[in-house]
Amino acid sequence: MKNHSLALIIQVEKAMLDLVQVPISHRLRFSSGMQDALTGLLNSSGSMLRARLALSCGKVIGLSDDDCVCIATAAELLHSALLIHDDIQNNEQVNRALARNWQKFETNLAVSCGDLFLSASFCAIAKVSKPRLIPILLARMSQLASQAIYAQSASQTSRSNRTDLDTYIEIARAKSGMRLSLPMELALLLADKKGRTVELAQTACMDFAVGFQIYDDLIDFIDHSPPLIQSADSEPRLNIVSIFDYLNQKIEQPPNPIASATDFALRYLDKASNALFNLPFKSGSLLEGYIRTLECVLGALTVQGIPQ
Repeated sequence: MKNHSLALIIQVEKAMLDLVQVPISHRLRFSSGMQDALTGLLNSSGSMLRARLALSCGKVIGLSDDDCVCIATAAELLHSALLIHDDIQNNEQVNRALARNWQKFETNLAVSCGDLFLSASFCAIAKVSKPRLIPILLARMSQLASQAIYAQSASQTSRSNRTDLDTYIEIARAKSGMRLSLPMELALLLADKKGRTVELAQTACMDFAVGFQIYDDLIDFIDHSPPLIQSADSEPRLNIVSIFDYLNQKIEQPPNPIASATDFALRYLDKASNALFNLPFKSGSLLEGYIRTLECVLGALTVQGIPQ
């Protein structure tokens, strides 16, 4: 089973590269830098979690290997495009393989690669075996991408404790949750699963995204504390710890903001797990595994303590 999954991932990687390559006869003589950047970025695309979610969900609900590869390719290309654009907008040095790699190239070139990934992600859907569903799949991709882009824009204007908790959750769900939800939704829609099933998958992914974003903020806080992380313009960046620190000031005996954030993350991970439990054929089993791992990591952080 593991060998088969690895073989499918290799097919996804090849499909991604094929979709962004331009035939030699059509290339401009000065486009070699673009080709080098595309190859470099795709060769360092990290864990390919979105592709793995599409493959895992697709196989257990009965999709063919070819269809699984199509939706996995689409989801991974779209995620890669948004990730590049996000990190350029944030102007951050981050510990992600893909982001580290684009920083080797000129920013304008990286933006162009992101644009090409975005375009190619929709092309990947054209190869699925059920043509009648292509309009539905493309429309859903566009909707989720739009929501993620709006959320990224919101995160740019939301700084430190000036953002309330509800806004933080909304941004995390839309920005990260949509990208996680896309591969599972595409798989379910291609298998003619609609309504409640798709809603459960989306709910699970969005709640997981909130939990993971809080974990990511806690790690940021550990790595840069004190003080809290600064953005490129030297203004405190949106972080769950600063939000809870502000909220807890209104309490006579305020709890530790880090403990509050950790409890909040675990609550959302539990909600995600409950939603996954109700999906058919254990189609959310891969994400469930990530939830269990993240719960253990958060528990370890709580036990070990985090710098104040």
